[in-house]
Amino acid sequence: MISLTNIKKTYPGRSGGKSSGTKGSDRGGASARSSEEDRQTLAPSERWATFPTAHHSHIIRRSSEIITTAIEEIRKLSRSMTHSFDKEIGLKLSIEDLLAGIRMLSEGIRVSFDFSLPGEQLLDDKLKITIFRIVQEQLNNVLKHAAASAIHVSVREEGALLLLRITDNGQGFDTRKKREGIGINNITSRAGLFNGQAAIESSPGKGCSLSVTFRIG
Repeated sequence: MISLTNIKKTYPGRSGGKSSGTKGSDRGGASARSSEEDRQTLAPSERWATFPTAHHSHIIRRSSEIITTAIEEIRKLSRSMTHSFDKEIGLKLSIEDLLAGIRMLSEGIRVSFDFSLPGEQLLDDKLKITIFRIVQEQLNNVLKHAAASAIHVSVREEGALLLLRITDNGQGFDTRKKREGIGINNITSRAGLFNGQAAIESSPGKGCSLSVTFRIG
């Protein structure tokens, strides 16, 4: 038989005044351990708080500026490409409006325009719309991909031919390699609707020249 006296001797903290003192001691030790654990848990945050706040602010401000600039450039590009052909004012003024938008919204890009089309009034409006869309498409390509500082657009009538040419002094590309998103397929398809021929000349670092020829006579 196990004696209750022996049990009390073995576990003295369970009876009498000693029990209260022991529990208090245990709670004090647990509280100390908890405080130490909290201190260790908060240590990384404390260390982060001591990191130079000026450095944080610079990184956040710079990242915000980069994102804002990228968004604004996309907006500018979108706005410059929203012009449409207006048959009331004709092909020349419609293209001039398009180019004026680029000059205003794309700082640092010189845009020039040469137009000589005496027989414009005799052209089918659908052909004029097609020419306008090709100009719009290629300008979009240049603004997105070429990193050009100069663009020249030329629309001229030479005998029975209408010649459209758009050149830039951008970074160019290897025409032997397939390029995604350049839009040349759209241009070729548009030209083909009126039996036009599109050709593109470019090489890395040498800019790009797009020529489209239509027979009009």
